[in-house]
Amino acid sequence: MENEVIPELHLTRWLRCLLSREFNIENCLIVWDFIFAGAFGDVLDKMQNLDFLCTAMIMSKRVDLMESDFSMCLGILMSFKEPENIVDDILSKA
Repeated sequence: MENEVIPELHLTRWLRCLLSREFNIENCLIVWDFIFAGAFGDVLDKMQNLDFLCTAMIMSKRVDLMESDFSMCLGILMSFKEPENIVDDILSKA
């Protein structure tokens, strides 16, 4: 089922503050370390870890998103609830 939620609707919120509204400060520092760790070396896309992280965040809500319509999907993505263990639940998948 396609619900036609375009990434710009929720990713703008996520990326504008570099996910600082989605995670508490302790977890945000861990997330930032992960994001910027990919910025070193001979990687073509210096921010690829940010792409991987956002994809993992969406995948973590997959079941809820698949059962929802457009407005519910947008609500789920715009009010992302961080998992209890960010490293195991999101970063390991990213």
